[in-house]
Amino acid sequence: MAKSRWKSFTNGAVRMCISGKDNVWLRTEWDVRKSELPAAVMNQLNVSYPSWKIDDAEYVETPSGAWFVIELEKGEAEVEIKLSADGVILK
Repeated sequence: MAKSRWKSFTNGAVRMCISGKDNVWLRTEWDVRKSELPAAVMNQLNVSYPSWKIDDAEYVETPSGAWFVIELEKGEAEVEIKLSADGVILK
């Protein structure tokens, strides 16, 4: 399946849109600042990963739903967490 990618700029943020065959929208994703993360997401991270630092955060929208992908690091260790906007860990 061929995929196409394009970027759009909304309020200074770069959003990457990915579409599949016949230009069917698959997902849109963009970087999110730590200060823009919902309180429920931050609370879950502080409880579940109290000594980890946020390295990167993205928001992903798809036809089936939306979520945050947070990359955490602690020393040399890294982990990627998928959370809903209400702080539920999805992966």
